[in-house]
Amino acid sequence: MNIEIFLIILFYSIKLTNTINIHFSNPLQRFIYDDLTNTIILASVNHIYSLNASNLSIISDINISSLENDNHCSITNKTSLLTNIYSFPTLSYLFPSLNSTFNQLLLLINDSILICSTSNRGGSCQLRSLINLNLLKNSSQRIVSSSPIYPSIGFISENNHILYLSNTYDILCDPFYEIPTISGRSIDKDFLSIINLNSGQSALQQSTYTLRLLNIRLIKDFFLYYLYGFEHKNISYFLTIQQSDIYHTRKYKLQTKILRFCQTLKQSIIKSYVEIPITCGKNYHYLVTA
Repeated sequence: MNIEIFLIILFYSIKLTNTINIHFSNPLQRFIYDDLTNTIILASVNHIYSLNASNLSIISDINISSLENDNHCSITNKTSLLTNIYSFPTLSYLFPSLNSTFNQLLLLINDSILICSTSNRGGSCQLRSLINLNLLKNSSQRIVSSSPIYPSIGFISENNHILYLSNTYDILCDPFYEIPTISGRSIDKDFLSIINLNSGQSALQQSTYTLRLLNIRLIKDFFLYYLYGFEHKNISYFLTIQQSDIYHTRKYKLQTKILRFCQTLKQSIIKSYVEIPITCGKNYHYLVTA
């Protein structure tokens, strides 16, 4: 069934306001805008689109849905989501379904885009040209969360052209040993491989440029939600929402923290890793968006 979506796009940089009435067969998830080419990239469940920002006409429409027939973990997760005590904004993934491909990450890289998706407990990442969405590189590595509710947060560093990526675990979807909580991944060489400081050893098992939660009890009982990521000078930052401690799970026991670590590739993330609490106001006890 088609869903009528009214998309209002405001770009202050070009002082343009447009309203578009388009029928999409799947819910939209995220978008990016490139001012150099005046192009909008929209990601929905199963599809990615490129649009001309001047008249909002569709230039390209790519179907990236999976051909597998296994059940997606979002169906299993549906019941638990209805009783979730955390009231975070769900900006997408409104209609979980079987065999859907959920776009978890969409980033602009020069004249191309990086899109990472998950489906049927698998995943893939693609580097595509910006306007016509032609495939440039592909990786079958599973680097983003399988949950259609908790997106992965990432950014490309301007300092070293490394993808810094964080994942919020969903215990019903994600094997904690498979996807790092935080990782630094190469874009130019060995596409999306984890930066490995231990030469001659397995990057997945031995790389020090990752941060992993290896305590299974901590993963199950302690909620850690990554909300936003950015960099300043040579420091990576991620904004998080987490429980005050492992024994309290009620809303008023949530707290906001900003975590930071150095971007140097000569040492592990954990050696410079710091978490700093942020005090929010009375109306909102924790950060809602960024």
